[in-house]
Amino acid sequence: MKLIRIMQNIFSFEEIPYENLMDGTFNKSLKPYIEIVDVNVINSENVINPEDEQNNIMKKIMDILNHSIGNTNCHVHKCYENFESCVYIFYIPSETTIVGHENNIGTFLSEKHEPVIGDCVILNTESKLVDEKFVSKNIDMTLTYLFEIIRSRFIHKAIIITPENEIKEHIFIDNPITNTFLLEKSSRCYHVNFMHKVFCVFMAYEPEDNKFNKFATIFCKRLKVHGGVIISMLSQLPFIEVNDLTETTFKKILCIRSNMSDTDINTKIDDAVKNNFYNLLDNAIIKFDNRIVETIPDDVLHGVTMNSTLDAH
Repeated sequence: MKLIRIMQNIFSFEEIPYENLMDGTFNKSLKPYIEIVDVNVINSENVINPEDEQNNIMKKIMDILNHSIGNTNCHVHKCYENFESCVYIFYIPSETTIVGHENNIGTFLSEKHEPVIGDCVILNTESKLVDEKFVSKNIDMTLTYLFEIIRSRFIHKAIIITPENEIKEHIFIDNPITNTFLLEKSSRCYHVNFMHKVFCVFMAYEPEDNKFNKFATIFCKRLKVHGGVIISMLSQLPFIEVNDLTETTFKKILCIRSNMSDTDINTKIDDAVKNNFYNLLDNAIIKFDNRIVETIPDDVLHGVTMNSTLDAH
């Protein structure tokens, strides 16, 4: 079983060129502060006992934290999740930076970016729904995966929905609509809350291609949408971070939003915070055979457009 130890460091995340993020230079600059740690999870009888495994992993984590700073006040934060796993960071927080014990990489991944002192540890897990309960299992963490997680905080994916119901992925760094068909001065952003995520739906007040956008309307629910839109995804709790929104993820969310009421969806918020958001999506769409309901209510279809309705919250 493999963990990752991030050693004390004063690494700077300021002004990293886009090219360095993509060509491997960024990974090389991080590597001196990161090492793989092996944990023996097999007992004397050559068997993996889940309870012994968890105890061995936690002992190794605490040994690493205590060795570097001598403090047992450990925090745990889910710093990343996707369809395959949830990744957690174990660290010792500090209200102020302690010179000589800074861990800037750990701070970059910690909850609310609170200062981290001493070494920190990254644990990778996968969870599956078994008998209507989520069961977690520890899995190996790799350097490549950690580099991907850190890079994802700089380079993001949004989706574009055309009026022809075509869904395309769009790469951005700061603003989802930069260098797109939308202009900041002539566009608006409408927020959609879904589980513990916030979706930013960008649209033009007066779209050049003013056709009805069926998928965007189904997603927003309240009013009809015209023209192309760009949608990005943020984590809402406990701290706002930009998350990648892919075509696959969006179609699953569209399936759920078109089949479930907002009231029913809101009952899943706590589960989404505690467990893997993407596993919840997979579990939900099974009930609907992955089918998107494309029927638009008459009051929405014949009502005003969201594009020009400034008070549509």
